[in-house]
Amino acid sequence: MRSLRLPPGGLDALERSSQRVREGLRHAYSEGIHLIEQHIVNLTRKPWTWSPHLGIWGDNILMRATVAMKGLGALAATETLYAQADFDADSEPLHGQHGYTLRFEGGHMPPADAFWSVSLYGEDRYFAANPMGRYAIGDRTKGLRLGQDNSLTLQIQHERPAEGDANWLPAPSGPFYLILRMYHPREEMLNGRYTLPPVQRVKER
Repeated sequence: MRSLRLPPGGLDALERSSQRVREGLRHAYSEGIHLIEQHIVNLTRKPWTWSPHLGIWGDNILMRATVAMKGLGALAATETLYAQADFDADSEPLHGQHGYTLRFEGGHMPPADAFWSVSLYGEDRYFAANPMGRYAIGDRTKGLRLGQDNSLTLQIQHERPAEGDANWLPAPSGPFYLILRMYHPREEMLNGRYTLPPVQRVKER
């Protein structure tokens, strides 16, 4: 069994070396988190963003780390497509001090062969607590109300809508973002022929 050899200078030198390693690791961690945060933010300010490369990492370590930071994991786009909304139709950040609608015209629901859902997350990247206990809404939500033209209008706001909570996705009082998941997305979504409608801010009267 080999004995432990101390570096020249003994325990004091070992302690100094360990301190430098700890400082280096702290610096690397801070730099890594900053780099990931820069890629989490939607710099284009588009209403929806999504990537066909999620879940197919290859050597793209930054994309893997970014997804792990914000969404824990991701399937390949052919299995599940994740579209994120950080901004409304006017490129303004989503915030619970405003009310919003997300309207899908009749015959133009999110193109998914399995199912789809819209989930809401607070700025801490967790579901936002609400008295209704609803954190997502989609084609499996019971009691959704369609318009006479078979359109679907989701209401995204902090206060309970006067029309009732059938189509309500509760929002926190502060910043939030949305993830629209389409399981087994159809080809028109993957090839860009289908355009997701933007989140519209309800104008105050």
